[in-house]
Amino acid sequence: MAGRAVGGLLVLGSLNMDVTVRVDGLPRTGETVLGEDAAFRPGGKGANQAVAAAVAGADVRFAGCVGADPDGQALRAALVRAGVDVTLLRSTDRRRTGLAVVLVDRSGHNAIAVSPGANHAVVVEEVNRLDAELRRADVLLMQMELPVDVVVRAVELAEAVGTPVILNLAPPTRVPPAVLARLAVLVVNEPEAEFLLGEALSDLATVRAAASRLRALGPAAVVVTAGARGAVVDDGSGVVHVPAVPVEVVDTTGAGDAFVGALAADISRGTAVRDAVYRAVAVAADAVQTAGAQLTRAERGVPVRP
Repeated sequence: MAGRAVGGLLVLGSLNMDVTVRVDGLPRTGETVLGEDAAFRPGGKGANQAVAAAVAGADVRFAGCVGADPDGQALRAALVRAGVDVTLLRSTDRRRTGLAVVLVDRSGHNAIAVSPGANHAVVVEEVNRLDAELRRADVLLMQMELPVDVVVRAVELAEAVGTPVILNLAPPTRVPPAVLARLAVLVVNEPEAEFLLGEALSDLATVRAAASRLRALGPAAVVVTAGARGAVVDDGSGVVHVPAVPVEVVDTTGAGDAFVGALAADISRGTAVRDAVYRAVAVAADAVQTAGAQLTRAERGVPVRP
């Protein structure tokens, strides 16, 4: 990762406007529940992780697409306020900006539905034009809120130019086996690990075993986040469990993204994966104590539009 002229972290990912409603309890199928006034905050896994990485001190550039609408302008501004370079962030008038509807219950647990919108306007031809950006990046970070063929092509190009890839397989999505085999780091939570392995994880022992089984699929390292249990990492030198930091939970929305962003920030600066996990766990603990999906030093849970 060292020795590049510019370096830093390139995030190719999604941006959504999060419409968050706090409710007493998450609704069951067919049930309607009343909640508090809706809050509109910047979100999207790509943007959340980019902000977390910038807050962690990384030099971050963001590539993606928003709609040519007020939400798109607000999301762009939020990245800029966090110190993220948005030169590669495109706008389109053919799709509206991505939207996520987030319900959060009194214990901080959430249920989320996403309309990808302009995120799915990102195409393979666009990725092909990122060749020079990939060459200058120390690390490429992606998630699965973009079209699968876009992610696959980006992994191929990154491998061709020698840029390590961190992939957060969220939401859980089938990708070609060759993609997993080309990764420097695969990051998944427990449901995503279950999706890949086809079996349930019941306790910490099964999470540890899952990390090793996932690494056998080809990634150089695997990190499995386990909520209140912390995270497990297998980097080829053994499986390590990093306990969570006990805190009062306000909102779990974006905690995983905060974890991934902090992890990627440290790895982009040359930190070993298992060492980076310790800091990422602490950042995730900070994230769950604040409402909203993006944490910045200056703004915590402040709506970007009324």
